[in-house]
Amino acid sequence: MIRNRILRMLVLFLSGCMAVILSCAPVKKPIPVVMESLFTDTLAINSQQENSALLYGLLQEMPASFLPLLKNPDAYRMQIIYTQIDRDGANKPYFKHHYFNVTDQYTYPASTVKLPAAVLSLEKLNQLAIDGLTLYTPMFTDPLRPGEKPVYEDASSKTGKPSIAHYIKKILLVSDNEAYNRLYEFLGQAPFNQRLHEIGLKQSQMTHRLSIALSEQENRTTNPVWFMDATGKTIYRQPFGLSKMAYAPRTDIIGKGYMKSGGPGMVNVLEKEPLNFSIKNRWPLMNAHQLTQWLMFP
Repeated sequence: MIRNRILRMLVLFLSGCMAVILSCAPVKKPIPVVMESLFTDTLAINSQQENSALLYGLLQEMPASFLPLLKNPDAYRMQIIYTQIDRDGANKPYFKHHYFNVTDQYTYPASTVKLPAAVLSLEKLNQLAIDGLTLYTPMFTDPLRPGEKPVYEDASSKTGKPSIAHYIKKILLVSDNEAYNRLYEFLGQAPFNQRLHEIGLKQSQMTHRLSIALSEQENRTTNPVWFMDATGKTIYRQPFGLSKMAYAPRTDIIGKGYMKSGGPGMVNVLEKEPLNFSIKNRWPLMNAHQLTQWLMFP
């Protein structure tokens, strides 16, 4: 029964992944050697993991769907981590991690960067320890660049005002990009990355907002934000930030072509060349998995 449930999860997840794989030319290579999964209570971050016989066997059971992935996992940039949780007589949890093709190979993290932004925003609120400042306190964002509008209202909120709580709600319910951008600005680019590195997630690089085209320098600059209590009093004001953080250099050139935005009212253009992801967000699957484990088992 557990086996069937895992298989269904893999079918749904990997089918979704296949739908967004573009311009990846499979390269013929032998099916990887299968090793027994590791028994650990922590996740190694910087080394390739041994492939799990369990995951490999599950993928083999549906060759029509997964044989191309098994033959060419690197070409499709497919990585899987599954953690089995068991408990002893005292209800203490033990973790058995199963991996498939988990390497340091870059994969664009897309919306998975939103969870660490939500977590660290709550942590920052706790660390500020300001009377009256909670996750429900209205949070306002001032403009920084020409043509940018302030964010003083949110029609989707019951109060009509934005807040940390409502931004997190929008992230978790509808994966809202603007909500992530507001938390990115609240955290500041450098503090966001420094805190992830402090807690051991050192391969992460959170370098840009989502869904808006900005230069590297513009993404290093974050908007002023301020919080107001029910009486109209400003209880915390954070000025604009400028990140001078140096990131480990990367060379992540991927694909054969990509669609380039033509701008407002313009037609998008197909650029027939690889896309440079070297200054894009980096949030390895191993980091995402470990943060999730910490949240569920602090």
